[in-house]
Amino acid sequence: MRLSKAAGTFDYPMRVAGYLLVIINVYLARLPELDSADLPIWLTLLFFIIYPHVAFASFVLKPTAKTESNSLLVDMLSIGVMANLVYFNPVVFLPYYIANSSAVYALKGPGLMLKGLIALVAGMLISIPLFGFELNLNFNTLGIIPAFFYLFVATHYMGYLSHLRGVVLNKAKAKAEIQANSDAVTKIANRRYFDLRLDEEWLRSYRSQTPLSMLAIDIDHFKAYNDLYGHPVGDDCLNQVAQAIAKQVTRSSDVVARTGGEEFNIILPNTNLEGAHIVAKKVLESIRSLEIEHNGSDAGDIVTVSVGVSSVIPVSSFSTRGLMLATDQALYQAKGEGRNCIAVKPLFKSNLPRVDA
Repeated sequence: MRLSKAAGTFDYPMRVAGYLLVIINVYLARLPELDSADLPIWLTLLFFIIYPHVAFASFVLKPTAKTESNSLLVDMLSIGVMANLVYFNPVVFLPYYIANSSAVYALKGPGLMLKGLIALVAGMLISIPLFGFELNLNFNTLGIIPAFFYLFVATHYMGYLSHLRGVVLNKAKAKAEIQANSDAVTKIANRRYFDLRLDEEWLRSYRSQTPLSMLAIDIDHFKAYNDLYGHPVGDDCLNQVAQAIAKQVTRSSDVVARTGGEEFNIILPNTNLEGAHIVAKKVLESIRSLEIEHNGSDAGDIVTVSVGVSSVIPVSSFSTRGLMLATDQALYQAKGEGRNCIAVKPLFKSNLPRVDA
């Protein structure tokens, strides 16, 4: 799996700073006895200086998860070697191990964290033939400053990266939700979101015993429009119609969705049949006012819509399906009456006002 080259730049400054602090800790621990004859130690310190840049170059040349994992394991091996150079003093080397191990766990999971522990022990064992073995729990007070400074910076740096990743993931999740609930052509809600909201509003209206209304809208003779003007122009027409419909719905609780090819639905919570009919008239007029040419329609020479309206106060014996069927029947009635008009079909006439289409 290839990673972004930019990802390597996050680890690079921390790796350079970490190895620099390791060198300072080794120097403070070995200062009384360190001389030019300790060639293995000087070569090890030289490696600590060079390696962060080598790791970064390797990642730039081959930005894969394996490359970065290998670099993290080398870091843990280096801490094992460093442990010997500070006489296995846990106060000095454990902060480096804890910081790096937590970073490995956060980035790569427990599997690589366990390999990191093995690499640490391997570094300790490899260092014994080179530097011998001496346990010294005494330490220069200054020696704990670089170690704990690294622990503080590294852990907070990982926290910062985790925060950034959380922000990115939340944005990606929000974008994915919008895409999942939006129609690609019209940018309004799609059938999936419509069904979810319809169930929610039905339950809400049932609990509060308030009316729930629905509009079914169909572009008249849209197949003929596509055949005459072409699908790209048809998509543009759909988008214009969708936006015109959406402008007639101003409450945040209302839902406008494209539920079929040239079909749209509006959910109007806490709205009776009279209020829904008012919205339907606004929709009908808004589409007419677009004055989109349609020479293939027998309902007029411009694009028009037929609208079905229904409303109900939900009861336990009914469901959302009943409301949708009633709205569709009203739409079919509008089509049967010559299109470019509104038809109304309430589910329960006894508790809803009569509205003339």
